[in-house]
Amino acid sequence: EASTAKSPDNDIVIALQADATHLDPHVSSNGVSNQVTNEMYETLLTFDEDTNVVPLLAKEWSVSEDGKSYTFVLNEGIKFHDGEPFNAESVRAVYGLKDSSLTLQRTINAWEDVVVDSEYQVTIKLKEPNNTFINKITQFRIVSPKAMAMENASDYLAKNSAGTGPFVLSERVDGGYTK
Repeated sequence: EASTAKSPDNDIVIALQADATHLDPHVSSNGVSNQVTNEMYETLLTFDEDTNVVPLLAKEWSVSEDGKSYTFVLNEGIKFHDGEPFNAESVRAVYGLKDSSLTLQRTINAWEDVVVDSEYQVTIKLKEPNNTFINKITQFRIVSPKAMAMENASDYLAKNSAGTGPFVLSERVDGGYTK
């Protein structure tokens, strides 16, 4: 029988098989952590219910004839949880992270550059054509440049959210719960 219990503060409550190991989307790499961070952070593109790639933070994209440049036109008026605006510089800032311990490093190693074409248009240039790029970009979560620039950014992101997703982290208790 399904429960009709309602959270007193109207939060969504779900049970997961384990605790999230880290909530920095550039560090977390296990399924449970990703389930949580996917609600706080968004990507340029995502999958619909039929597994078609569809726009999310980007409203459209195109690919160069040589398959090495992907241009994204971004949605306007989006803000990160910390109040910073989402724009092309936000995408460029994530590319600027150069830390081999970050799980996203495997993705951006194949990139040659990220060019800010305008405030809401960005081109990602690849070193060589890569037929997995679009799939990988659906997993490339965008984080507020302000949060990433903090001295202890990963520690901050373990306890705070700085994404554009529908849910904002309010509390985290290791081994207990994430709210």
